[in-house]
Amino acid sequence: MKPGKPSTFATCQYEGKTKYIFALPGNPVSAYVCCLLFVIRALRVCERRSAEFPRMRVRLNKHLALDPRPEYVRAVLKFSDGLPSAEVLGNQCSSRLLSACGASVLLELPPADKDLRSLAAGTLVPAIITGRMDLN
Repeated sequence: MKPGKPSTFATCQYEGKTKYIFALPGNPVSAYVCCLLFVIRALRVCERRSAEFPRMRVRLNKHLALDPRPEYVRAVLKFSDGLPSAEVLGNQCSSRLLSACGASVLLELPPADKDLRSLAAGTLVPAIITGRMDLN
């Protein structure tokens, strides 16, 4: 997945109890995305809450090239004419923390393959709601 390399999850026994270990990437955005997708969800399960973030389908505001790996793109959820759309935030490099600061959704993009190399503006994609939404 992109961003998210390298990341690891392991368990071990310590003094008769199972311990959970998450190793997150060093790049800030990679760590942020992995924390949302894995650590926060695991903590929710430990609290006996739903592990899943709310999801919805949104329209892309611009053309996006696909990566060979599944990708989570930071974006802001907007509503224009009552329809949800995603405004992709700036530079999506995993070292650019600013792209995560204002994000309200993570767009789940499929991996590229020989038949699908990009997604056109207006394409509906799944989005994980991770923050506040602008309902205006």
